[in-house]
Amino acid sequence: MLEADISHLRESNFENGYIGYTIYALINLENGKRYIGRTNHPRKRLKAHFSMLKHHRHPNPFLNKDSICPFGFEILEDGVPYDREKELIYKFKTYDADYGYNVSDPCTKPLTKSQKFEDQEVVGTVGQKIKARRKKLGLSQKELAMLLGCKSKSSVCKIERGEDNLTISLIKRYADALECTAASLLEGI
Repeated sequence: MLEADISHLRESNFENGYIGYTIYALINLENGKRYIGRTNHPRKRLKAHFSMLKHHRHPNPFLNKDSICPFGFEILEDGVPYDREKELIYKFKTYDADYGYNVSDPCTKPLTKSQKFEDQEVVGTVGQKIKARRKKLGLSQKELAMLLGCKSKSSVCKIERGEDNLTISLIKRYADALECTAASLLEGI
């Protein structure tokens, strides 16, 4: 993991009346893949990205999977409107796994923390991985439910059988409870 020098970046885009967003790219220095993001707090945001990558805890499962690789960053544009990020994601094709780490095509609805994985094959595969990890740790469904803060094991049972839709935030909760990463539960999907 490359520790990039971000000290020259503004703490906030609101300093001295500055208006607009900063569009940046995290760049995998081994394969050239990019993640494009938007922020009003460039230094803080990039520092958070690098910290999450360093500790293999990035919420983006695709970035997290490659977090052992060296990353750098580039400021693509500064002082731009909110929607410019989508245009640059499209320009660099970072929604395509061959080119980048953004999780969806900007021409479709972006995948958010609350958006559901509704494809039954995906839900079933993640459910099987959750079940395998739970068993490896020697946990019952009831014990896992308790770790998740659920009142009963029925929600765990439905997830494991692929009968309930999953969100990114729910996958992250399961990963935390199972002492693994969301990336490991999403690997190969």
